[in-house]
Amino acid sequence: MDDYPCTQCGACCRLAYMIPELPTAADGQTCAHLKETTDDAGAARFLCGVYETRPDICHIEKQIPAHVTPRRYHEMAAGACELLQDHFGISAPYRVELPETAS
Repeated sequence: MDDYPCTQCGACCRLAYMIPELPTAADGQTCAHLKETTDDAGAARFLCGVYETRPDICHIEKQIPAHVTPRRYHEMAAGACELLQDHFGISAPYRVELPETAS
């Protein structure tokens, strides 16, 4: 399975205060590495300033337990993303869509 299709909504990055491995920004909650930008249509996008060297806690593929398939873990992560997006009022276009699996 391919890497998790992150939509760069920044929801999980807003919870850095809960993860000891991550530095927080001046607000004491958001990850200090989170950078807000806009795409060509003017929609907000959130980029990680250390994406290539981000901590393992921020790398979904490195969090998959041995007893869970990557597909199932991605499904669970997508559900968590949607809950966080709802909590932070992030709009539907940021919803994670997993590719269909072959039958």
